[in-house]
Amino acid sequence: MTIKLQIPKEFEKHFNQDKFKDSLLRIATDVTSEIKLDSAISGRYELELLGMLIASFEDSVIVEQ
Repeated sequence: MTIKLQIPKEFEKHFNQDKFKDSLLRIATDVTSEIKLDSAISGRYELELLGMLIASFEDSVIVEQ
């Protein structure tokens, strides 16, 4: 499936730096820590979702309007 996202201006610099990879990896670390502490609201599905988002953003192409 292909979708088109519009990144708000205030996030463009961060997207261009690493396509949100650093932030998404920090979230994944938090989810993993919660799972290990057995206090998780999030779980394996959320980790899989984060992995998919990281891969999707890495493979993304900037389309000028």
